[in-house]
Amino acid sequence: MVKVSVVVPVYNVEKYLAKCLQSLIGQTLKDIEIVVVNDGSADGSQKIADEFKERYPEIIKCVVKENGGLGSARNAGLERASGEYIAFIDSDDYVKADMLERLYDSAKKHDSDVAIGGIIYVDENGDVLREEIFSYGKECFNADETRDVLLSSIGVCNKIYRADFLRKIGAKFRVQKWYEDFDFIIKVLLSAQRISVVEDAFYYYLQRQGSIMNNSNLIRNLEILEALSETLKFCKERNLLEKYYDEIEFLALLHAYSAASVRIINADADKKDKLLALEEIKSYMDKEFKDFKNNKYIGSHLSRNKKIVMRLLDLKLYTLIGLMFKAKRVLAR
Repeated sequence: MVKVSVVVPVYNVEKYLAKCLQSLIGQTLKDIEIVVVNDGSADGSQKIADEFKERYPEIIKCVVKENGGLGSARNAGLERASGEYIAFIDSDDYVKADMLERLYDSAKKHDSDVAIGGIIYVDENGDVLREEIFSYGKECFNADETRDVLLSSIGVCNKIYRADFLRKIGAKFRVQKWYEDFDFIIKVLLSAQRISVVEDAFYYYLQRQGSIMNNSNLIRNLEILEALSETLKFCKERNLLEKYYDEIEFLALLHAYSAASVRIINADADKKDKLLALEEIKSYMDKEFKDFKNNKYIGSHLSRNKKIVMRLLDLKLYTLIGLMFKAKRVLAR
């Protein structure tokens, strides 16, 4: 059994894939496998994967499947992974050479189900935009002891997970959905007996300049509500909702009411459709989290800019929000 299996979902990323795979081949932890899952790419991604497979046959596994989305690709890689621990690395990102070794050593030292590292946000030129290093006052804990882990580290790619633990809790990503990692990571963090953290940043998260959202995928932002419903269902089934209600409510405020709403406002889509989508998010929040505007974490965990956006959303000043973000994009050029 290898120490870490790295699952790399691939879809039309020929521009980025070689850099991602090279960063994994160069890991200081040598006892690893890399499971490259081609999720129906139509570009030259498979050729690049095949070239790496030919050069590193003892490390690279290639899986080719019909397009099913990011969650489906991650699930396919998870099924084929044979490692003691699992990592999920997105194919347009890359990592420092010692990431897997540092996280694996932390996981083994603390016998943890999950080990967390920090994130380095970079642009297309490789310039660092900001770093996010997670610190919780101790190296090992669980979500009940350290609630902040639920609020500050819900991405899936800056971590490794004990494979037996994922299988035991039946952890799978929802398929053909956006926000498929949201309920996955919440379930994982709430189920983990031990979570360890390395106070260093290893994961280079590329901030790509994506295409402007239009009517055809505007509605997909509402899939955050499905992710929230799955999270609420999980918590209710395990009698965890009362214990973690404030944390789940804050995540709903941050990712649905704020972030998804802003994406909808900034979409190049029909105004009527945008207003309907915004109203659906607001109705969901009012139904499931009636007092979310008074969540106890707003003062300590919401930035000044996010507080301004939240206030403007409350006042339905959507045009002003759009102008704010347009100005931000112009200044960033």
